[in-house]
Amino acid sequence: MIIDVDAEGSVVLERNTDGAPALWVRTLDANHVAGAVMFLFGGFLGNILVTGDFRSDGNLKIENLDRLYLDNTFLCPSYNFASREVVLNRFLAFIESLPEHYRIFVGTNALGKEEVLVAAARRLNERVCVSREKMETLKLLENLPDVFTRDASSARIFTVSKFALNKKFLEAERAKNSPAVGVILSALYHKWQGEDAPYVNAESYGLYVFEYSDHSSYDEILEFVSRMRPRTVIPIIRCNSVTGFMRKRPGYLESIENMSVFDPFLSRNVALPHQGENSAKCVYQNAKRNQAVAPVPVLPPPRRVPKGIHYATSTSNSSGAFQESVQVPEESAPVPEESALVPEESALVPEESAPAPEESALVPEESAPVPEESAPVREESAPVPEESAPTAPGGRQPQTCLEIDLLKESQKLERLVSDDAVLPKSLPLIEQCLDSIIRMLD
Repeated sequence: MIIDVDAEGSVVLERNTDGAPALWVRTLDANHVAGAVMFLFGGFLGNILVTGDFRSDGNLKIENLDRLYLDNTFLCPSYNFASREVVLNRFLAFIESLPEHYRIFVGTNALGKEEVLVAAARRLNERVCVSREKMETLKLLENLPDVFTRDASSARIFTVSKFALNKKFLEAERAKNSPAVGVILSALYHKWQGEDAPYVNAESYGLYVFEYSDHSSYDEILEFVSRMRPRTVIPIIRCNSVTGFMRKRPGYLESIENMSVFDPFLSRNVALPHQGENSAKCVYQNAKRNQAVAPVPVLPPPRRVPKGIHYATSTSNSSGAFQESVQVPEESAPVPEESALVPEESALVPEESAPAPEESALVPEESAPVPEESAPVREESAPVPEESAPTAPGGRQPQTCLEIDLLKESQKLERLVSDDAVLPKSLPLIEQCLDSIIRMLD
């Protein structure tokens, strides 16, 4: 199911039988590259914020947050770098100090740092020369001033891939009888010393590094969690998925998964059942955006194709939504600790999700003929004894292994939460059930 959601918009994903929202999602500005958002989920799974790549601006506060999936890219004390405003002013002062005949090469990714390029063009009153591919990307962005060009003769600021910007590149440019310097805008190398440190002697050949970053610094991460006060924090980046030179940075791997630093900021309140779309209140705290974010609107059920648990005899209503499904009680515990959301820019590998159902039903007839009297291929690949097969609501039988496992876990969860007397002692088992269900639906 694919649903369009505006920046800082919201949409209801699932509804209860009475039409009330059972699962919703809201997008929030991530203060990262253009178009980047955080996802705030609410409903029967609890209130969950997934930051993705983000930089905290000290502004947003979310109340009653159960689980926080956090961008921990710089969760290391040595990454206590300055704000973007401070670093930007330092960069602008640097390029302004260069002689007018110097060419300036700025290393960039396909997207990001556009605001720095615009500021540099305005400070020097010159255009920025970009590649054809980057120009096409810039045309898609809104509200960018006309400071970019493809004419190299009309500019002395150029963008190049940050991976191509090195000593060899600069020496080749200087060989054209024109002085040149390179600039890398990244906090990855901040305060990194030693023989394994990248760019440790870069200034000797005209390459300068400024710690301008679209990720939160160490202090900003701590402040963000103290403001959110979630019940649990889960790191998005795992040590075993960090690759390349970052594995050599002293103290980095030991720090990024150390969630104990957040213990003083966690909420100790017992998680309560969440009531509809108003259970997580978002408030912007500065003068420009001090109003509460509007509640999730009551929208018609989204049109969608069959997904998750459904049965052969189920019928669809006029909107295309299935009328029968396995219901998860609202009083369920918060989502179990799992991180399968890894920021793309960090080049990390997400954790494996639960295996999908077997695709035996896709075998061509000529390679695997099935006699008329045999059972359907889907049932044949995972036969279930009649006496042990779980029964769905209305007496129907699930059709696949995934449906069987989902139904078993759902029934187990229903039994655990139905007894109020033992509910506190059952929380670990409830989390395990929820973990299994989420992995199967992923």
